[in-house]
Amino acid sequence: MHNTDITGTVHFKATIQNYLEQKAQPDELFASSYAKENKNIEECVTYLLNFVQKSGINGFTADDI
Repeated sequence: MHNTDITGTVHFKATIQNYLEQKAQPDELFASSYAKENKNIEECVTYLLNFVQKSGINGFTADDI
């Protein structure tokens, strides 16, 4: 297995960020966590891609992740 850097496309990152922003609007608890200074889209996307890669599964629902 190759040790490669996992990154998302600009469109993928924008889609994830839009989803998170929509989720934060009605959910004050999530919104306060989402707004923390140490949170950023790069680390979020890396987390998601690593989660999928480690699982060996090719498809998920939003609730699975």
